[in-house]
Amino acid sequence: DRFLTPDRTLILCRSHGALFDKQSGVCVAGPCVGEALRPVPVEVVDGVVRTTTELDVDALASRFW
Repeated sequence: DRFLTPDRTLILCRSHGALFDKQSGVCVAGPCVGEALRPVPVEVVDGVVRTTTELDVDALASRFW
């Protein structure tokens, strides 16, 4: 719940105050309006969410602001 608004409808960036749609990842308020979160492939293993082996960390890092 630390990453959601109190009504749990949006993702909240506690660093910048941006709000994102949970389904699409589109920023709906804050400094990034109109941009979107980048999806990261994950898998659940024994109840733990982990990044998958297909994750290209170097490519992901090169796309940070």
